[in-house]
Amino acid sequence: MTSDQLKEIVRWFHDYTADFLKDTRILLSVRLKIKHVERVVIEMEALTRALGLEDDDRRIALAVAQLHDMGRFPQVRFYYSMNDCTTVDHAELGLKVIREFKVLSRLEEQERRLIETAILNHNRLTIEEGLDSRALMYCRLIRDADKIDIWRLILEADLSGSEGEMSAVFLGLPDLPTWTPKLLADIREGRLARLEDVHTRNDFRLLAMAWVYDLHLNASYRAVYERKFLEGFAARLPDSPEIRSTVRILISHVRHRAG
Repeated sequence: MTSDQLKEIVRWFHDYTADFLKDTRILLSVRLKIKHVERVVIEMEALTRALGLEDDDRRIALAVAQLHDMGRFPQVRFYYSMNDCTTVDHAELGLKVIREFKVLSRLEEQERRLIETAILNHNRLTIEEGLDSRALMYCRLIRDADKIDIWRLILEADLSGSEGEMSAVFLGLPDLPTWTPKLLADIREGRLARLEDVHTRNDFRLLAMAWVYDLHLNASYRAVYERKFLEGFAARLPDSPEIRSTVRILISHVRHRAG
């Protein structure tokens, strides 16, 4: 992939999303998602530097970051929601948009496949099996970069966001003092929590914290540890012995992997 081809992808992204910015009904969600994409690109830059990737590999990774959430825009326009469980898989929808507009038509076939595979796998519970090492690398990169910025986004909304921002970030979940015990059990057993088990904003916080089990790069663990994401979430959760012990397990896991 050339620098000019990457620039074309970035220009297309801004041209495509400009139409969604005209819709006042979804403006807040669209702005949040555009900012998220911009930040994921920044996080991807940092991760590719940490890995020492060559320029061509770095540009492909940045294209993945730029395009990974394209499905969010039609999703929120059609459903007024970004909850994949109750609407559609936004990665699959995004790939349909990318193919419809022939965004990757000027790239080599192998580059197109790598980008599409990474996009399809960025939001799955686990990465599909049978991928070669290069495709697996891009899947891991986008999953890590995406999580790092989603943690930032959730915490910023939690601390100072408007109710509209909170509702968008927390998928319209109710702000109740309760949580689902199954989520804590999964986390204590070292398992990822599932979105279908999430019923409150506290559940969503726990779901997000459990993502540390699905990071792949030491640089990503260092980002979580240094930015104190887990501590930020813990401060917003109810103060109970079960939650405190679960948080300690997660922080210990991150500290160990951060090196």
